[in-house]
Amino acid sequence: MPFEIPPYIIQNKKRIPYIAGGILGLLLVIILASSGSGEHDPSLDEQPSLKPVTIDGGTRWLFSWKDESRAAHDVLLLGNFVSQGEPVTRVQMYDDNGDGVWRCVVPLDPGQYAFKFLVNKNLLVSPTHVDVLERTMNGAGQVFVPNPDAPWVAEIQPADESTTSSFSNITFRLAGNLNTLNMGDVRVSLNGKPLAVSVDREQARFTARISDPAEGQYLLQVSGQDTAGNAILEYQSIFFYYRRRISQIASTGLDGALAYRVLLPAFSTNQESGLASLISRLDYLNDGKGDKGTSLGVRLLVLYGILPSSDPWGSESTSFERTQRGYGDRALLGVLASECRKRGIRLIMHLNLAYISNQHEFFQETYGNPGSKRWDWFFFLNDTGTRYLGYADDPSLPRLNTSSEGAATYLLDIVRNWAASGIDGFLFEHADLLPSGWWLKVREAALGGSGKDDFLLAGSCHGSGDYVNQLFQGGKFTMAESLNHATELALAFAGERPEGISVGLGNWEAAIPRGGAFLRPTANREMPRLASMYGDEMRSRAA
Repeated sequence: MPFEIPPYIIQNKKRIPYIAGGILGLLLVIILASSGSGEHDPSLDEQPSLKPVTIDGGTRWLFSWKDESRAAHDVLLLGNFVSQGEPVTRVQMYDDNGDGVWRCVVPLDPGQYAFKFLVNKNLLVSPTHVDVLERTMNGAGQVFVPNPDAPWVAEIQPADESTTSSFSNITFRLAGNLNTLNMGDVRVSLNGKPLAVSVDREQARFTARISDPAEGQYLLQVSGQDTAGNAILEYQSIFFYYRRRISQIASTGLDGALAYRVLLPAFSTNQESGLASLISRLDYLNDGKGDKGTSLGVRLLVLYGILPSSDPWGSESTSFERTQRGYGDRALLGVLASECRKRGIRLIMHLNLAYISNQHEFFQETYGNPGSKRWDWFFFLNDTGTRYLGYADDPSLPRLNTSSEGAATYLLDIVRNWAASGIDGFLFEHADLLPSGWWLKVREAALGGSGKDDFLLAGSCHGSGDYVNQLFQGGKFTMAESLNHATELALAFAGERPEGISVGLGNWEAAIPRGGAFLRPTANREMPRLASMYGDEMRSRAA
């Protein structure tokens, strides 16, 4: 975890970062204190995530993240930065002014960087960016720090590491020192092949037309020379994906259905297990009497927290093979599934195969043990097995390596076994972290274990639009959930961005193919906390 560096004060009373470095493993971690002043910064009203600021004659970058719910207690900036020639991976942010805006200032060397905010251990990306490309496929923001003495690509579409479903033009604008640039000799190549470009010299804007592109990954490069023939244009290598949106899949039969999320620990008491308690209350959700009944009419039940885990939602598993003690066993889960079907409810189980808790027995026996038979189940970064890849750079959440034959065989067996318990499907958390080929294997294992052709497979991701649509491509999933969408709607219901209700629904639902289902949350992990803060007004909006 980051350590604190005392700031120093200069005449304008702003806190400026005092830099120190230390070797942790093989990484140099530089922690910078925050930048802030007592004066209101109007630019923060639009929630920029970063902008350049001039301090002592030099340019530094002010990163900011606005805590709309006022519930953040720890915010880190994560990135692949280089500052003064040294790598920087994480920077502590501060809310010095108590205005809900967390800030830090970072001196960045020229280059292109990706960044995220880690808020209370949850990865977030600020909703708007200043001088930053769009969100990338993994939910990070992008910032390009130019050399002020040279021209550079300031805006470009498609954006770096984006996925687009509309690809007929490449457009970009140049900025910086254009005085000696030969605009007639700006060159564009796509996957190594040169493209003809047209130029608006007054706006320094360029366009290249693409005809009948094939789906796949593309590398775009831009270069240029001055009037003397010297290469001066700093080009960015832009990677992006083009995939036509899938427009229709076989129907799940759940269009417009009411889904209900159940956090199983909330149903467990000293007198009754979580599963038994839930079974006794099913008639409140759906009594099976249709229009003549008095229940909520729930048709899909999403079950969280049934496996042993370090967190109540079951995202940080400590075992995949048994239920959480005191919640009921596998047989009782089958009874719940059967009782749900009698009432017209389909039961799906939340499962995370992207990472586990570092308290999981498999990781405990492998950590620091290079001879372990499960060594390749994780992404160890040194020979002693003490540094490893964690989700969101969090050492408590080691990522699973599904390309390992041993790990893949085990996890697919887990999928088959739980699918055979009687449930009707899975909701896989962080489906975007694992490759498409893996999810096709999971689908085969789930259908084989359940023996049901209509077994439901839902995937959650960070992102929207084309990114959500990808979950349906290739037959991977029949339902999708966006964690970004859940947070945006929670804030909309809370009154922070009420316009987000209608706008958000339209943007996300446009990405869902006909026949597919979108888990549109009117209640999620943020709801209980926000409801306690905003009270009846929020509850009425959610209703």
